[in-house]
Amino acid sequence: MAQKAALTTRFLQRKMAEYEALRAEIEEIKGSGGGPSGGLSGDAAMGTGPIEGPGVGIGIDIGIGIGK
Repeated sequence: MAQKAALTTRFLQRKMAEYEALRAEIEEIKGSGGGPSGGLSGDAAMGTGPIEGPGVGIGIDIGIGIGK
Protein backbone atom coordinates (compact mmCIF):
# COMPACT_ATOMS: atom_id res chain seq x y z
CA MET A 1 0.00 0.00 0.00
CA ALA A 2 2.88 2.40 0.77
CA GLN A 3 4.37 1.77 -2.67
CA LYS A 4 1.07 2.60 -4.33
CA ALA A 5 0.81 5.83 -2.32
CA ALA A 6 4.36 6.83 -3.25
CA LEU A 7 3.69 6.08 -6.92
CA THR A 8 0.49 8.14 -6.83
CA THR A 9 2.28 11.02 -5.12
CA ARG A 10 5.03 11.07 -7.76
CA PHE A 11 2.42 10.91 -10.53
CA LEU A 12 0.48 13.83 -9.06
CA GLN A 13 3.65 15.88 -8.60
CA ARG A 14 4.62 15.27 -12.23
CA LYS A 15 1.14 16.20 -13.48
CA MET A 16 1.08 19.37 -11.35
CA ALA A 17 4.44 20.40 -12.81
CA GLU A 18 3.12 19.78 -16.33
CA TYR A 19 0.01 21.81 -15.51
CA GLU A 20 2.04 24.74 -14.19
CA ALA A 21 4.28 24.70 -17.27
CA LEU A 22 1.27 24.73 -19.59
CA ARG A 23 -0.43 27.46 -17.55
CA ALA A 24 2.71 29.61 -17.78
CA GLU A 25 2.94 29.00 -21.53
CA ILE A 26 -0.71 29.98 -22.02
CA GLU A 27 -0.20 33.18 -20.02
CA GLU A 28 2.88 33.98 -22.09
CA ILE A 29 0.95 33.47 -25.33
CA LYS A 30 -1.95 35.58 -24.08
CA GLY A 31 0.44 38.37 -23.15
CA SER A 32 2.28 38.33 -26.45
CA GLY A 33 -0.81 38.37 -28.63
CA GLY A 34 0.37 35.27 -30.42
CA GLY A 35 -2.58 33.10 -29.56
CA PRO A 36 -5.39 31.93 -31.80
CA SER A 37 -7.08 35.33 -31.46
CA GLY A 38 -4.02 37.04 -32.96
CA GLY A 39 -3.93 39.60 -30.19
CA LEU A 40 -7.62 40.43 -30.52
CA SER A 41 -9.89 40.71 -27.55
CA GLY A 42 -13.58 40.57 -26.79
CA ASP A 43 -15.97 39.74 -29.62
CA ALA A 44 -13.23 39.88 -32.23
CA ALA A 45 -11.21 37.23 -30.40
CA MET A 46 -14.24 34.99 -30.06
CA GLY A 47 -15.15 35.39 -33.72
CA THR A 48 -18.56 36.81 -32.82
CA GLY A 49 -17.99 40.43 -33.75
CA PRO A 50 -18.32 42.11 -37.14
CA ILE A 51 -15.95 40.93 -39.83
CA GLU A 52 -13.79 43.69 -41.23
CA GLY A 53 -10.71 43.80 -43.41
CA PRO A 54 -9.45 42.93 -46.88
CA GLY A 55 -11.63 40.57 -48.83
CA VAL A 56 -14.74 41.28 -46.79
CA GLY A 57 -17.81 41.08 -48.93
CA ILE A 58 -16.53 38.17 -50.94
CA GLY A 59 -19.17 35.58 -50.29
CA ILE A 60 -18.37 31.94 -50.68
CA ASP A 61 -21.35 29.65 -50.75
CA ILE A 62 -20.56 25.98 -50.72
CA GLY A 63 -23.80 24.27 -51.54
CA ILE A 64 -23.62 20.82 -50.08
CA GLY A 65 -26.90 19.26 -50.94
CA ILE A 66 -27.53 15.58 -50.79
CA GLY A 67 -30.16 14.37 -53.19
CA LYS A 68 -30.45 17.60 -55.21
